[in-house]
Amino acid sequence: MIIIYKIKLLNRPRQNFFFQPNKRLLKKKKRKITDRQDEFLKVCTKALTTNYITEYDAIGINVASKLKRMKQTQYIYSESLINKVLTQGLLETLTSESDICEKSSFRQTP
Repeated sequence: MIIIYKIKLLNRPRQNFFFQPNKRLLKKKKRKITDRQDEFLKVCTKALTTNYITEYDAIGINVASKLKRMKQTQYIYSESLINKVLTQGLLETLTSESDICEKSSFRQTP
């Protein structure tokens, strides 16, 4: 009997139990993925349907529209100056006396 049982086991098609997917786990995984996708879509929809613009957004839109109207060289100079002013603001060195002045070459008279 033992020999017959072993022969039956050998004749049986091999099944790899390590690589067979667990259907229950796959269903849970699919649910989790779809839940995440639904949550992502809800967040995106809310962001796209909300027309709330902060004052900072409005300033950015205003500056961008003015930069678009400039020639490229003027745009580059303007962007550089804006970044310098923002850097000074981040370093807290701006005061009411701060201003933009043109550099001019000073010549000493003999």
